[in-house]
Amino acid sequence: MFEKILIPVSPDPNERSEKTFDVLRKLNPKEIVFLHILPPVPKIIGGEDRKKLSDEEGKDASDIFKELNDFASSLNISYKDLVEHGAPDAVIVQVAEREKTDLIIMVSSGRDSISEMLIGSYTERVLRNTQTMLLVIK
Repeated sequence: MFEKILIPVSPDPNERSEKTFDVLRKLNPKEIVFLHILPPVPKIIGGEDRKKLSDEEGKDASDIFKELNDFASSLNISYKDLVEHGAPDAVIVQVAEREKTDLIIMVSSGRDSISEMLIGSYTERVLRNTQTMLLVIK
């Protein structure tokens, strides 16, 4: 049913739940796009230094993907790891469109902070701004 699924990945291992793996087993997509989002590189940093900083942050993200890549490989699901910079909600929507994904799966921690009450959670903002189906796992 779903051929290509986008999963934003947090550096917090507690947010990579077993429930996500269970859902993926049931959906059995052809491809998974794992997305890790880093804060934007400050505009004051330019040229070669900007590229170097971005590359270093991307290398650090490889540890985050390892467990997920192993899981996808164990089910013979092809996968792609992406590291992007920017506002998480905007990046998720852009990558879903660019990669032509059928579904976005997001894990919601259920924690409410003051900023989430005022401007909404990332999950809520993705829901409001995407045309792609969104599955939220609590």
